[in-house]
Amino acid sequence: MLVASELVTNAIVHSQSGAPGGTVTLALCPGPAGVLVQVCDGGGSSEPRLAAPDEEAEHGYGLRLVDALADSWGTIASPEGRVTWCRIGSRAGIVGQLAG
Repeated sequence: MLVASELVTNAIVHSQSGAPGGTVTLALCPGPAGVLVQVCDGGGSSEPRLAAPDEEAEHGYGLRLVDALADSWGTIASPEGRVTWCRIGSRAGIVGQLAG
């Protein structure tokens, strides 16, 4: 839930999806290798990336949490928008919770 929340928040704050009339779509796809989390947004002026560490900063930790908790993550951009995704492995014990 934390990584999904972080990805959706980033989509709203850093993409066209945060503008009036914007949309965000969240998809959770459980499978034998874990859960694939996909967040589709309206795209933005830059690609999501890890922020430089700054102990004084109040923001910029979202993708660091995703990077630490997910097995992998990335983005796919197109003229229609962007999908930011991550995979949480079954070792995390959440696949059964989502599927069951």
